[in-house]
Amino acid sequence: MESLLLINLSGNDLNGSIPQSLQRKGLELLVEGNQKLCLSDSCRQPPKKKVLVLIVASVASAATIVIAVLVIFLVLKNKKSAYLQGLVHLLPWTPTVNDTFANKKSRRFTYSEVITMTNNFQRVLGKGGFGMVYHG
Repeated sequence: MESLLLINLSGNDLNGSIPQSLQRKGLELLVEGNQKLCLSDSCRQPPKKKVLVLIVASVASAATIVIAVLVIFLVLKNKKSAYLQGLVHLLPWTPTVNDTFANKKSRRFTYSEVITMTNNFQRVLGKGGFGMVYHG
């Protein structure tokens, strides 16, 4: 291609830009009749960054979905707890947390008190995980 001195591209209705390899000294280009052909470097557009746009859109949509699910979860959790608290107030016979056996003070019994309560371990109710269970 070193001996090539003239390229006639006239009247071909070409568009785009002329490659750098054809823009060298000593080579004459005839480009008349090509209105869409770009003759300078200023009309070249940088390549579109479609990959970056796809990544940003994917991350944004995933973040939106996660935030929406989190908001729905929190709203439903608050509604459920408010609903249950309303039920507790509607049903006065339902024991509250303060009325349960676990919150009352436990009392230790002496061995002689246990013998008296169970009538000397006479009536066996069954066997539990910690041993025999007696009536009393």
